[in-house]
Amino acid sequence: MFKIKLLILLLISNLVISCANQNKAEFYQFNISYIGGGADGYLLNSLLKSHLMAIGSYNTNSKYSIDANINHRRTYYITNTDNTSNRDLVSSQLQLKIFDKQLACNVFSFKEEVSQFYIVTDANVYTSNDAALEKIKRDSTENLIKNFLNDIRKKKLIC
Repeated sequence: MFKIKLLILLLISNLVISCANQNKAEFYQFNISYIGGGADGYLLNSLLKSHLMAIGSYNTNSKYSIDANINHRRTYYITNTDNTSNRDLVSSQLQLKIFDKQLACNVFSFKEEVSQFYIVTDANVYTSNDAALEKIKRDSTENLIKNFLNDIRKKKLIC
């Protein structure tokens, strides 16, 4: 009985290892050319580059270049009538264009927006407002990049 259990566990572990070692599907190669948005653009650049490297799609000599721009808007939002729960709405919008250098045309365009709230503390002394804003910006940027990469996998890049 012990030998049978051991053989079953060995078979399962071999199956898991073989599935984990399969090659990734072929994916386009991209170069990042221009990213606007100041400090937020720098964050977008580093996150996009790391995500592209993780899936093996970053190549500085690629014929496809990515132009991007990110904007974060803050809107003060009061949720109830007695003004006890003030919130900030942070809307992040990402615009990406993929340009084919050989054919000199745009082959893909992506525009998406996400929004998140955070509760505002009353005093300016607390750094929790700034920390919440920076975390929301980073999380939103990362989510938008993931949505972009999921969208681009399904597309053919044709002028």
